[in-house]
Amino acid sequence: MARILIVDDSIYMRQVLGKILKAAGHHVVGEADSAESAYQQMTKLQPDLITLDLVMPGEGGLGLLVRLDGQKDRPKVIVVSAVGQEQQIETALGLGAADFIVKPFDAGTIQQTIAGLVAPTA
Repeated sequence: MARILIVDDSIYMRQVLGKILKAAGHHVVGEADSAESAYQQMTKLQPDLITLDLVMPGEGGLGLLVRLDGQKDRPKVIVVSAVGQEQQIETALGLGAADFIVKPFDAGTIQQTIAGLVAPTA
């Protein structure tokens, strides 16, 4: 199973993603509501994958990607972002995000995208 860190400033979105990921056989190792919190948790929890919202208070998702850019053994990142943020999504992909999912999304899209990057073993 993949070890996943969910990063989104919306508690509702973190709960929805958590349920989808757990149902798909993945292990949610943590949740963060900011890029700073995510970075701190990431160094402790060593997730295989991060789901990352771009628009959050503080430096936002792009700030986290800048911090991760060029790091060896960094987790894969899937951007989960709202429609209308195409320029930020392009920037995120340029900073090493593996893929992106547009909000609103359905469970199948999340599961299929993650399965293409990290297969569950549970």
